[in-house]
Amino acid sequence: MDFYHFHENGSVHYLIANVSLETYFKGLPTVANLIFTKPRSRMPDVGFSVFSGEQLAKYNIEPRHTVAYHSWKVLDAPWALTPVAKNDYLRIYIKLEPSCLNIKFRKNNCKSSKDYSLNYVSCYRDIYLALALDDPIDKQSMVLLNANYFNQWISMLGSNHQSSDLEMVRVVPSTKNYAGTTADVMEDIPTCTICLENKITVAFLPCGHATCCKPCQENYVKYETESAVSPSAMKRVCCPHCREEIDVFYTIKFTPRYKRCLACGCDKWEVIGGGRGGCGCVIGCYENSKDLKQCPACKKPVIEIRRVFILGDQP
Repeated sequence: MDFYHFHENGSVHYLIANVSLETYFKGLPTVANLIFTKPRSRMPDVGFSVFSGEQLAKYNIEPRHTVAYHSWKVLDAPWALTPVAKNDYLRIYIKLEPSCLNIKFRKNNCKSSKDYSLNYVSCYRDIYLALALDDPIDKQSMVLLNANYFNQWISMLGSNHQSSDLEMVRVVPSTKNYAGTTADVMEDIPTCTICLENKITVAFLPCGHATCCKPCQENYVKYETESAVSPSAMKRVCCPHCREEIDVFYTIKFTPRYKRCLACGCDKWEVIGGGRGGCGCVIGCYENSKDLKQCPACKKPVIEIRRVFILGDQP
């Protein structure tokens, strides 16, 4: 299995797989086996990403925004905090369910960790294995085996073969160092209807029309106020599409995704996380988002679900 290597914020190293769990386990028991062919100071953290390593690299997304995992202390796995010897192995038991992963770990013949679950938005159909380490990656130090090859490896340990006879974890050498910016994944985020260059980032309230970027909104307000024929008219700035008076210019944002609706995966984006102090994330369709208590994009509490009309959107 190929992994991409990411070095983030000068400390954490990530390995993100390019093959989804569903593809990797197809027709086989859902157990991944991580073999250590060289000693390590401790066990790497094991998590899961909704994007592959290749997708993260292509769209310049920071792994910390897509990788979820629990610390070994939380999982009651003291063996994970001790040094790892050559030929130690970590068994990763995974149960794939819609919108949920059930996972537990076991090192060698030690007691298994606690079971735990990771929930994810149902529109992300592919989940990828991820490793987080605090030291540089040595691509010859680990082997990832499915159940069939793991049994062969166990047999090899009792023969003259060495674990190096097996294929190592292949790390794609195009390492990325992240400074803290995240790019949008979707290429069809609607473009500002004024400059036709920037992406839409502003919604006019209360009408809900989202038509332009922040610079064009500021230029539009300046034009409207400076061209007013009377002082009273200067207080009125109207939506350029429906001419309803604008009370609030609300900042909206499109977070990384492959489906428009983060609630059900449909092709609609009709609501944002609104209200005073709201996140402003474009969530998806109204029908499946109206009762949300937590934003599926940023995980912040939903203060208000606000309808918007995103112009320039080409389904």
